[in-house]
Amino acid sequence: MQPLMQAYGVIVAWAAPLGLLFSAVISTAIARSVIRPEDRKFGYMRLGKDELRVLGASLIVALTMFGVTFVGFMLVSLVAALAAAAPALWLAVVLLALAVLAVAIWLSVRLSLVVPATFSEGRIAVKSAFAMTAKKVFWPLLGMAVIAGVMAMLVGLLGSAVAAPLSLMVGGAERMIGMEGASVPSLLSALGPMLAVSLVVNAVMTAAQIVIMYAPFSAAYLQLKGAPRG
Repeated sequence: MQPLMQAYGVIVAWAAPLGLLFSAVISTAIARSVIRPEDRKFGYMRLGKDELRVLGASLIVALTMFGVTFVGFMLVSLVAALAAAAPALWLAVVLLALAVLAVAIWLSVRLSLVVPATFSEGRIAVKSAFAMTAKKVFWPLLGMAVIAGVMAMLVGLLGSAVAAPLSLMVGGAERMIGMEGASVPSLLSALGPMLAVSLVVNAVMTAAQIVIMYAPFSAAYLQLKGAPRG
């Protein structure tokens, strides 16, 4: 597995920027399918100003979430270090960790409509999306996110259940037995059928999971905005 993981690391390093762009294309396509269902050319997918704006908004959200969670993690780590010498502080560590988790969840819900708002308004709409998720709609949005997350997990489990027997039918990972020290091309050749099956199943299941996770928030934005569908 080591040479395969090394090759995978190289691929990820080169593909990460493309992955961010493709994620923006997919997110925008889902928002477009809900907010402008009549605009169905190319399966709602394209690359233009809408996608670039969504990419910018997504990066702002990601950096904001990273900054908040990083600061919270550092505070928890600092208090945990102090608790090593004063065991009474461990209660403060637990409470602080729960507070950081609560803030992260709160911020995630408050920023959950950024992508559909950015697409619909034709500008990076972090502020307006934040304002739309006020107290009255916070808990319904949180409940919707939990339900969508559970459904996405079920789809993932279904994908695993489908992929396992298919992988066994084409040879499975046992082909790696006796290939210690083999080159990456040799490993890929031997594992080609299994990798192909895994790729197809994961592509289908991941697409379904993304739609399940993102589409409800576009529908929620549309309902809160009061805009007619279609």
